[in-house]
Formats: sequence, structure tokens, C-alpha cells
Amino acid sequence: MDIPRWTLRSRFSACLLFGLIVSAMPAYGQAERSATIRGEVRSPDGAPVVDALVQLEQEGADMTRVRTLDNGNFTMPRLASGEYVLIVRRLGFNTERRDLTLTAGVARISVVLSEKPGHATDGASLGAFVGLSGTVGDFARMEPLKGASISRMGGGEPVTTDADGRFLLPIDQPGVGAIRVERAGFEPRLISYAVHDSSHVQLSVLLDSGSVSRNDAFVWRELDLRSKWSTPRTVRVPRSELATTDSRSLLSALEQSPSVQDSGVIFTRAACVFVNGQPRPGFPLDAIRADLVEYVEAFPVRTELSRTLLTRWPSNGVCGAPGGDLAVRRAIESGQGAQFVSVWLR
Repeated sequence: MDIPRWTLRSRFSACLLFGLIVSAMPAYGQAERSATIRGEVRSPDGAPVVDALVQLEQEGADMTRVRTLDNGNFTMPRLASGEYVLIVRRLGFNTERRDLTLTAGVARISVVLSEKPGHATDGASLGAFVGLSGTVGDFARMEPLKGASISRMGGGEPVTTDADGRFLLPIDQPGVGAIRVERAGFEPRLISYAVHDSSHVQLSVLLDSGSVSRNDAFVWRELDLRSKWSTPRTVRVPRSELATTDSRSLLSALEQSPSVQDSGVIFTRAACVFVNGQPRPGFPLDAIRADLVEYVEAFPVRTELSRTLLTRWPSNGVCGAPGGDLAVRRAIESGQGAQFVSVWLR
């Protein structure tokens, strides 16, 4: 697993740091004279298109590429003035091409992608199906992936995508959970879901090329084990709930999440935090940006039956922020607060 970008590093010497500062001074002036594209990608009904591939070409050469965020927005900074072609692609949508002339400053662009006929699964044709449906594709090529495996964390038989990258995964126990999407030659992705009221949820998953390390496979197995041995006091929070809170801090977003409020479990800065399966001593929940999180699993005292988190936590590791309110720690010890919180990034 990649270490999160916000992880602090302190290996730079004073001389190297000074050199970086000095060398960056001319670049700052150059950035002021460069062009920046700030744009948004939406569907015909105005909804943001997430994970769209936005490419910028010049004379047939690929200059840069980014992916759209949850709100459909994207940014391309530090571009030289000149003539370009902007290309926007997303699985299930028609490709949009646009000629651009960039000058110094900020160019604001709005792109509407039209959907391909017959791409989305017809909800009416699924009848009483309860579970997940959708497509899996290659992000770089924006093409469907045949033979991708989709498995639910905690049980159930995996399913594979057909020639069009489509899949149907029944969910026998509606609620909040996560699936693992994988295919040889690509990095696996964890995708959270919330299936309620005997309905189904449609997903569109894009995979990046890569592989799975031995350590990655180990933490995936641990997550699957915790999902199998969960208790009614286990709290799971999907990305969809965090996004509706508009909170920047994960701790604040969790406090407003319906799944957390229904559970009655209290989240604090004193919890023992794991990020992508790795323990983070001295790291509080409010140090994590909510928009970077895909899935959260939390366990009050004596509810993590697999003991995968307890045995992995360092013997001398400090849970959450050092110090803290004694009443908060007593709440955790009594089982009212979350003792272990496992955070999975997008």
C-alpha cells in the first residue's frame, strides 16, 4: 500500500532544504506566467461525472492527464501557452474533444458528456434483484474489462465481468459493506456500498495498471476476516455517507454519518487508527481528510473478534492524539467509544 501523501517525512538535511527553497524561487515567478485549466465534467442531467479521464494533447503528444474528483472537477496547472486539444473520456459516455488556446492565467471549462445508448443496466429489467450491478473498466484506456473479479468482503461467491465489463453481485444481507475488485495486471480496488430497502446499487469501477504485493494481500485477508466475524456493535461507514456531510475532517464527517448516529458509538481523537491496514500510532482521526476516504470500519472494546487489529497494534504505540481528555478514554474503555478505527483510502 502507498503511504498516504499527508504522512510526515523528516529525512531532508538543512542544506538540501535550503537548496530546494532557493531553486523554487524562479519557478514561482514562472508559475505566475503559466496557464491553468480549472474545469468540471457533468452528465446531461447535471450530475458530476467521477473518475473521468481528462487528457491534454499538443500536436498529437500527450502532455498531461488527470482524473475528475467526486464533484466532477479537475485542475491542470503550470501549462505553457499555446494550442491544445482537450479530450475527456469516461466508461459509458461518448468521448468529448475540444480545441483550446491557452494564455497566461486561468481558463475555466465546463464539459458535458453524453451517455452511450444502452450502456447502463436497466433498473426495471433487474426486477426484485437486491445487490450491486455495474461495470469495471481500464482507467488508462477507458475500455471495459472482461474477467474482472468482484467479491464481497466477509462472504459470498465472487462474480466476474462479462465481455462488456458488466457484473451482477447479489447481496444476501442488505446494509453497509465493501467489495474488492481485481484483475490480473491491475491494482485491486476496495469499493464501499450501502444497499437498503430491497434495492440495488449501480457502480462504475475503473482500475489502474499495477500488481498486488504480499503485504497488500495480507491486509486484504485481515479485512475479509473482520467482515466475517463482525458483531452488531461493529460500525461500517461507506464513502457515500461521508461525502454528503461536506466535512473536511474525517472525525467531523463520521460524527454526522447516519451509520454512526444509528449505532450510538462515539468517535474520538483517542481511537487507535489504522490506515490501509497499517497501524498509525499517535495519529488522530481529524488528521485525515474525509474526501480521501473510501471506507471506515470501527470497533468498540471487545467487539473486534478476529483480533487482527489488536495483535497488529504496537505494544508501545499511543492511540490517537497524545494526552487527551480522561473522560474520553474512559468512554472507550467502557465500550461506548470506538477503540479501533480502520480507515481505507480511495
